[in-house]
Amino acid sequence: MVWDSLRHPRGRQAAAVYWRRRLGVLVVAVVLLVLVVSLLSGLLGGGRSNPATVAVGGSPSPTPSLQAPTVPAAASAGVSPSPTGPPAACRAADLTVAVATDARSYDSSSVPRFTITVTNRGAQPCLVDLGSPGRAVVVTSGKDRIWGSIDCIAPNPAATQVAPGQTVTSTTVWSRRRSSGADCAGTGAPVPSGTFTAVASAGGVTSAPASFTLL
Repeated sequence: MVWDSLRHPRGRQAAAVYWRRRLGVLVVAVVLLVLVVSLLSGLLGGGRSNPATVAVGGSPSPTPSLQAPTVPAAASAGVSPSPTGPPAACRAADLTVAVATDARSYDSSSVPRFTITVTNRGAQPCLVDLGSPGRAVVVTSGKDRIWGSIDCIAPNPAATQVAPGQTVTSTTVWSRRRSSGADCAGTGAPVPSGTFTAVASAGGVTSAPASFTLL
């Protein structure tokens, strides 16, 4: 009835007035329709994913995961990793060398026996030459060089592995005869009685002297 009265106005007003009223009612109806559609769209679209969070192709962008770097068990425990490969030559700073005689004095029927000890004070195993000429004992009397364990013999190296804290021991016997490290001249001459000093060396380290007497 309302719509029919709008289409066919009755009364004393001019036709233009009635058409303006029709236009106003139409505008109000359109506005109300737009509001209803917007409200329904908001209610129905509330559960949809935010387009900003969806990557191209329709799949959500993966969230990068952060993982702690893997630390070797030895490093996490504060233990230095074991070295790889064969041991290197011992450093002089890691070695101690000592020499000792088996007696303080020797009669004419006995000969001196020298005991040489080499200790690795480093933190890693290493190699030291305990052969010839790597290890040597030299006997002197004052400034006179009397005898050397490596004089007039062929080289015979003997690389020996020494663990950290390990001490290796070897012995050398002196026949109480003179030797020469130059041309071996005079080698074999008997040495008279007197006081002598023995010094050992190995791995580039020299021991403290050990004194003894030949009777």
